[in-house]
Amino acid sequence: MNLRSLPAKINVAIVTTAVLISLLLVVILYPMEINRRKDHIKRIHLLLDTVFKQKINDLANELFARQERALRATLEEMQTADGIVGISVYDETGQLFLASEPRLQSIFAAERIMGAGKTPIFETIHRDDRSLEVYANRIEVIGQKIGYIAIYYDLTGLEHESSQAVTAIVVLLIAAALLMAVLLNMFMFRSIIQPVSVLRNAMRRVEAGHLGETVILPGKDEIGDMGAAFNDMSQKLRMSREALIEAEEKYRSIFENAIEGIFQSSPELGPFITVNPSMAAILGYDSPEEAIAAIQDIGEQLFVRPSHRAEYEQALQRAGRIIGQEVELYTKSGSTIWASISARRVFDSKNRPVYDEGSFVDITERRQRKEAEREREAAESANRAKSEFLAKMSHEIRTPLNAILGFADILEESLEDDTQRSHLAVIKSGGTNLLQLINDILDLSKIEAGRMEIMRSAVDVGSLTNELLSLFSMSANQKGIALRAVVAHDIPDLLMLDRARLRQVLFNLIGNAVKFTSKGCVEIQVKANPSAGGNLWELCFEVRDTGPGIEAEACQFIFESFRQHHNRRTSSAEGSGLGLAISKSLVEMMNGRIQVESTPGSGSIFKVILPDTVASTGSGEDPGPAAGDDSAQDAPVFKPASLLVVDDLEVNRQLVVEALKDSPLNILQSDNGRAAVSMVEAHRPDLILMDIKMPGLSGYQALELIRGNIGGNVPVIAITAAGMKEDILDIKKAGFDDYLIRPFNKPQLQEKLALFLELEVMSPDASGVLQGKSRAEKDKADDAPWQCPGQVADLLQGHYSRAWQRIRKRQHIPDIKQFAEDIGRLGRKHSLDVLVRYGRDLGGYADAIDVDKLQVCLADFPGVLGRLQVVDRQGPPVNDKQQQPGGRSQ
Repeated sequence: MNLRSLPAKINVAIVTTAVLISLLLVVILYPMEINRRKDHIKRIHLLLDTVFKQKINDLANELFARQERALRATLEEMQTADGIVGISVYDETGQLFLASEPRLQSIFAAERIMGAGKTPIFETIHRDDRSLEVYANRIEVIGQKIGYIAIYYDLTGLEHESSQAVTAIVVLLIAAALLMAVLLNMFMFRSIIQPVSVLRNAMRRVEAGHLGETVILPGKDEIGDMGAAFNDMSQKLRMSREALIEAEEKYRSIFENAIEGIFQSSPELGPFITVNPSMAAILGYDSPEEAIAAIQDIGEQLFVRPSHRAEYEQALQRAGRIIGQEVELYTKSGSTIWASISARRVFDSKNRPVYDEGSFVDITERRQRKEAEREREAAESANRAKSEFLAKMSHEIRTPLNAILGFADILEESLEDDTQRSHLAVIKSGGTNLLQLINDILDLSKIEAGRMEIMRSAVDVGSLTNELLSLFSMSANQKGIALRAVVAHDIPDLLMLDRARLRQVLFNLIGNAVKFTSKGCVEIQVKANPSAGGNLWELCFEVRDTGPGIEAEACQFIFESFRQHHNRRTSSAEGSGLGLAISKSLVEMMNGRIQVESTPGSGSIFKVILPDTVASTGSGEDPGPAAGDDSAQDAPVFKPASLLVVDDLEVNRQLVVEALKDSPLNILQSDNGRAAVSMVEAHRPDLILMDIKMPGLSGYQALELIRGNIGGNVPVIAITAAGMKEDILDIKKAGFDDYLIRPFNKPQLQEKLALFLELEVMSPDASGVLQGKSRAEKDKADDAPWQCPGQVADLLQGHYSRAWQRIRKRQHIPDIKQFAEDIGRLGRKHSLDVLVRYGRDLGGYADAIDVDKLQVCLADFPGVLGRLQVVDRQGPPVNDKQQQPGGRSQ
């Protein structure tokens, strides 16, 4: 029998199934027989123990009195029990006293009997093709040992019965297995094997070309369905062959009359096999036969550019087809045309190339018309793809960085071991460098895409320079190098510049100088020369260092992206190579230029030149460092409130919990948007931190439900790892009150929360307040009285005093910012410098969440009003100190 045939496989399956079922029955029945035998043995043990206990007194008395005849009678009476074939009695020394069956007295050792304790001994012994169950026990009277007894029970009948039962089970199972195998085989042959054989023979006839062959199979089961499907397939094949013949005729007509050029050629750009008339005409030949005869090497004779030829062949080898490849081709006259080629490679049954076939269209004119448009679209597509990639990259890297840097900050507060703190500093430094790399890449992308905007405002260049010096002073001191600035005295106080972008450029240049300088100094020089036009200046920043310098050839590419200068003294320097590229782009966007002068071994000079910089004549000033600067700020002290943190990642929620664990805030957590909506409805939190990207219900969808149904007034801060401008615009359009970009640290989180949660009113003592004041505030406390129009004084001592009392009681940062803006606007409207300065200072402290200075400045408002003098049109200024805001606010 062929084991690969279907009948053989079915028979093997049937026999295997029968054997497995038989084995399963054996596994079930054999333990039942074993248990039956064990139960019988237990009954025998009970019988023997009962017989002994019934006669124990007689045995003890007769053995003690050495009455052999009476003892023998007792033994004979005990042996009348069914199955007992012998009894041996031993005295207390273990010597045989009497045996009812002498042949059995030696099969159980006396020493074994003497070892019996108060518990009887049961033991099965096989002797002379005979199985005996031995019962041994002590003979006692009132606790005194008189002797021993051994009772022998014949197990031959039980063994014979068990053997018969096992034999019957085996015979029954074999018979059942054989019967099942025969019945299954008969059934399978009639219902499966025979119909399948008929179907197989019909398929072979179809394979031989007899399309339309049909079979008749009995039954309406799956086999019958297969027969019906085969009949349908056979009929369809017959109709397909007829349709194919018709299609070939149509194809020939299309081939001959098509406008497009159609061809077949040998693989690997050999000669043409066939071409249609249109192709011959496009290439300048009079007939297809002429084109086939003239072109024997398509690659050399037809393709103008070797790169097109290589791309065409590689695409066919790699993918087996090419669609719409635009190539430049020679014509018969030697001129060139552009064509769009689509082709495929045809393989035989052994996957060997047989020929190439395809078509092409003359696109010379269309290409010329759309060349510019195609280049523009390609550039836009590349920018979109890059933006999408950068957004994805930013999100995927910022999310784990949020946990790394956040928990590193929290862990730093609790570590005391210097080694551990050193290791943690390495982790933070690596995470910070990675974050800076992401920001640099995003900045470079925005610049290249034209999305970076220059926002000019009045900037105090000296203040900006001092700020940058303070940021790098610690690094310079650690390296033992001097860091200083020289600002020309004739520079205007305020210049119209983009403070943030200029700061970014100088931050990169000074940072590089400090990093590459190991001894000597780093010096920043700021100069300004008046330009033609009166109010225009050429501003020049020079960052000089005494580092290793840069070779002349390296200066040619140092401002290119991802290019770093390395030599033997700076080979360990780290960086992405983007800082100078971004700086150059930013300077050029500000209509300036950046250049480097360097001599190896003598240091370097980087110059930033900004021509035609406008000097500001307004009353505004440099706004100072933003709230997100690295300068340390005192942490805000929150009043008790509830905060709901919604994030599908537990590590992100735990970071917020750890950062705020010392605050009185009650932090609620939710791992999905739908549960967050329910928690808002149940707990009514004072503020919500909402992750944007969550599975199921996203942050946007959860916000829509919260705003529409249950929590329209609850402020919601979006948490996102996306740093692109489009993402921030989407967050604002969705209706979030604010946003926080990962990774963020503990101070940044506290600053953001302070914008929406009430803060505790700080009450420092007099010395504490004095220590917290800046020099400008101390000077302000000593200001002379200031003049104020009567209508403004009424407004300040009435409406603004009442607003001040409400604000000081609530300590709500947005209210304080609005109050500062209103005061500053009032001062500018009436040219009152005192109010302008007060509004600017108060707003700056609120932006920076500098709690101590904010409290001092806010508490000074009554003092500011106490020094005003009301201007009386009928006479000299009148001191109006008696009108205090406290009295006007009731």
